[in-house]
Amino acid sequence: MRTPDRGLSLSTLVVLLLPVLFLTVGLVVDGGAQTTAAAEANTVANEAARAGQNAAASLELHGLDGSAQAVSAAREVLSRRGVDGEVTMVNRELTVTTRTSAPTTFLSAIGINEVRGKGRATVHLERS
Repeated sequence: MRTPDRGLSLSTLVVLLLPVLFLTVGLVVDGGAQTTAAAEANTVANEAARAGQNAAASLELHGLDGSAQAVSAAREVLSRRGVDGEVTMVNRELTVTTRTSAPTTFLSAIGINEVRGKGRATVHLERS
């Protein structure tokens, strides 16, 4: 008599490979979410740094210090966009650092509920 060994081995294979497949799909989908979060963080950091540089430009052209206006404009962009971050001014360099997050779809099943992205942009204020 033959036993249904083939069916049993196929079931075992499916049971063993299903979690691996689920994890792989989770890494692809949620890895894409992490990439998107990082891109958003960089986009907002760049936008805030540009806004700061633009806000200071007219003062800087007249030989005045536009540092306070640059910092204020950069912080306003972060606030308007709802992104966490810091704005610093050191040696006439405005640096904006941002952090964003996105919820996970598949990886939440193993306790990873969000992925994070970081961004950073620096501009130098020139005086004429």
